[in-house]
Amino acid sequence: LLDAGVLGLKEGLSVLAKYRRPLLVHAELQQDSKSHLELEGNHNPLAYKTYLNTRPPSWEEAAIKELVDVAKDTRIGGSLEGAHVHIVHLSDASASLDLIK
Repeated sequence: LLDAGVLGLKEGLSVLAKYRRPLLVHAELQQDSKSHLELEGNHNPLAYKTYLNTRPPSWEEAAIKELVDVAKDTRIGGSLEGAHVHIVHLSDASASLDLIK
């Protein structure tokens, strides 16, 4: 849904707000087009670390920043009151939790 941008998020949340249903989000927003594996050199395609290297923490942080900004409108009196945003999991809990707090 983040591919839809902030307007897409707000449209989705406005529908969900009517029914008091949560928006479940895998928070990841690609920041560049280059593969991070290209920058690293040797990698085993079966290794979990290789997978993690394809998804840098900056992608999660960018998505959460947008979600937090949009979620401000879900407060009482906001244009999206009644909607809820639920991030299904965090990859980089240290930085991501700070943004959410």
